[in-house]
Amino acid sequence: MTVLTSAIENNFVVITRNDASYNNFREFLEYIKTTKQKINYGTNGLQSMLWSEKLIQLAGSIDAQAIEYKGEKEVLIDIMNGILEFGIFGTSGSAQLVNEKRLKYIAIGGNKTDPKWPNVELISNYVSIKMTGFQLIVGPKGMSDETIIWLNKILTIALNSPETKDNLENRGNIVVAENLDLSRKLDKEHFTDRRNLFLEFSQKINK
Repeated sequence: MTVLTSAIENNFVVITRNDASYNNFREFLEYIKTTKQKINYGTNGLQSMLWSEKLIQLAGSIDAQAIEYKGEKEVLIDIMNGILEFGIFGTSGSAQLVNEKRLKYIAIGGNKTDPKWPNVELISNYVSIKMTGFQLIVGPKGMSDETIIWLNKILTIALNSPETKDNLENRGNIVVAENLDLSRKLDKEHFTDRRNLFLEFSQKINK
């Protein structure tokens, strides 16, 4: 495949039901350490699975089970219904449910707090990983440089248009569409790194 542009980034968050007894990450860790109930948590991909396992490791030896789902929506529904204790995803699919007080965030990834969620503490206070995700727009393999540049220009303009950008950012995303100049080695390396990371994740998920 050919990477045409990076599109959006978002911070991943630890999500639980709104009526959970804990209200921050410290209380969450204490709860899963001391509860006598089995901890079930949902994942729908490599990143959410790895970060969930990392959080479970912080709690030490506890009875926990990961349940793998095909989609984020199904995980969020089961969190709200009390079937799952928590999940780790980006904010774009859950922000509305948090605003409706059906779910709540107890920790957020990235290097700084999100102005939309100023009271949600950073996961980096507890674990040394940057919990962020990104999405790329890709095309078929073997596209010409001229086609890549043309599509990149159009996509970058579209993603950075006020209407599109406001819509995406209101859902917790950061628009990171970039103009690509294939004559510059830096841009080639930048997009190659993103493509390789994307392919690496894809290969692991598909195994």
